[in-house]
Amino acid sequence: MLSRPWLYFLLALTAVALLPWDPHGPFDARDWSPLDGVHLHYPWTGVLLEPLLAAAHALTGAPDFRIALASTVVWLLGLTMLAGALTTRGPWRRLGRSAAFGALALGSAVLYVVFMALLHLPGWRLVVDDPDLLVADLQTHTFGSHDGLVTAEENLSWHRDRGYDLIGITEHNDARGSFAMQALAHSDPVQPAVIAGVEVSAEEEEYLLGLGIVPEHGVLPWGGNEEEFARKFIDHVHVQGGAVVALAWKLEPRHVHKLAALGLDGIELVNTGHPDIPDPVRTAMLEVAASHGVVLVASSDWHGWGGFTRTWTLIGTPGAKALDQVQRSAWVIERLRARDAGAFIPVVAGYMGPPGLVRTVFAPWVEAVRYAAELSPARVLSWWVWALAMTALARRLRAWRWRAVPLIGTALAAGLGVAVLGRALELLGHFEADARLEYAAEMAEPALWIGGLAVAVACTAIWRLSVIRRARRG
Repeated sequence: MLSRPWLYFLLALTAVALLPWDPHGPFDARDWSPLDGVHLHYPWTGVLLEPLLAAAHALTGAPDFRIALASTVVWLLGLTMLAGALTTRGPWRRLGRSAAFGALALGSAVLYVVFMALLHLPGWRLVVDDPDLLVADLQTHTFGSHDGLVTAEENLSWHRDRGYDLIGITEHNDARGSFAMQALAHSDPVQPAVIAGVEVSAEEEEYLLGLGIVPEHGVLPWGGNEEEFARKFIDHVHVQGGAVVALAWKLEPRHVHKLAALGLDGIELVNTGHPDIPDPVRTAMLEVAASHGVVLVASSDWHGWGGFTRTWTLIGTPGAKALDQVQRSAWVIERLRARDAGAFIPVVAGYMGPPGLVRTVFAPWVEAVRYAAELSPARVLSWWVWALAMTALARRLRAWRWRAVPLIGTALAAGLGVAVLGRALELLGHFEADARLEYAAEMAEPALWIGGLAVAVACTAIWRLSVIRRARRG
């Protein structure tokens, strides 16, 4: 039998999952209406690991996962330190136990965040019934960007596994990596089509994506912040036959209207890597979409950090599935340049309303409810199976005179540490093997720190196991 806390938790989780309210989606990001003929598929590997991935799903579905993470850490520290203080007597012992509990909670949170950020964890795949719809991601990165953490091969594989038919590779400031990845994709017809592009920052922190650029036309000094750089960049990309899309991040309503007047082709209405945009900016985007025909898209902005995405762009294309890579790329650029807003549908999953003060303060609880409401029967079942298995294991360990909770927790931490260490070593191998990686030295240093963290976790786990073993003997 399950313990009462476990039983109450699982019953609450199941009850929320069974509610008719479903924030799962997919939704049209322009008005949050449910989409017909489109559904989300979750892989069996994710179902198998559901309890381990739950916190990651809850945090990445928040309006701003950074704020949600900070709020969660504060709650975690507060509750664990309170628990430490309430489970002992004497002011100094309470203070020491409270600090120890807080340090353990903080260390566990750091380890989990590193695990969540480094490993490419299972995520949703968008499945489309209409053969005339392409699934696209018009902003993504590799090691060719200064903050990229994935090879071109891994990027292509990740997008293919998540149902994308076409991707835009938009390295920061330098398009050489984009051209190389496009050539790599064209060498294998089963890969998604690739549009070569570049991401630059213009004046007033306006971030722009140039899509469909070609090497022989040359490039501007990307990233210039001088006056009128946005106009020059848009004109230069258009001369090459390409299109320009603006990132929503840091835009203000006046920027939206200015860029639309300069000839901008599209705007990211949703970006997985950045917070949800404020309502005034969103209203301005919908206005220029109506008045100027500016296309609205939803991008992943994937840099190789983590494995989740909650955004896709559907593009209507006659006979889409029968087109080859070059034809798909050409068609999408043509529709962007024509400002054919009706051919593009920005898609988002897991929407539960805009951000707010209450949602921010109570982020771990609000996002936990949203997460539970998104669960499928198979994912709920995974929770029950894991709970029963852990209960049976704990009873067996106690029968063998082991301290079940510390032992299981230590084993879990060791497993996460080994996974993180493996990924860190893999990254270092990429840096050493490929001298073409311009940012190898820059990214190798954090990889070494991450590897050191993983080794420290493994050593701590070994020490804890020895302590537990001595306690058992005593």
